Amino acid sequence: MGFLDFLRSILTPTVGGGSQYNSPQRVEVSRGGVPCTAPFCGQMTVVASHTLCHPCYKIANPDGPPPSRTRLEGYNRLIDISGVAPGGSEAELRSSLQAFGLDDYCINPLVSSPVFRSMMKW
Repeated sequence: MGFLDFLRSILTPTVGGGSQYNSPQRVEVSRGGVPCTAPFCGQMTVVASHTLCHPCYKIANPDGPPPSRTRLEGYNRLIDISGVAPGGSEAELRSSLQAFGLDDYCINPLVSSPVFRSMMKW
């Protein structure tokens, strides 16, 4: 038995307490999913705290999940740094961020972000 086989035999759970001469069988571990709450959907959720399965979630939320708190905080910091209030012009924001030391390759993705654009009320 090689070293990798030894590690695999230790890390792979077996059914029936098998030995090194029996081929190990993987045990399915339940993640605690519950039935999807969408009408006429029989799929299970991935996690017990979820209420919708993945396909039903994608239908209910076509834009995807909301932005994270840290992303929103970062955008707010950049808005504060620029000194341009929401509703200000894009050119004014760009020139202010360039004066702060940011290059166009940093500013372009920021300005094209739909979340940032909605925060700036553009």
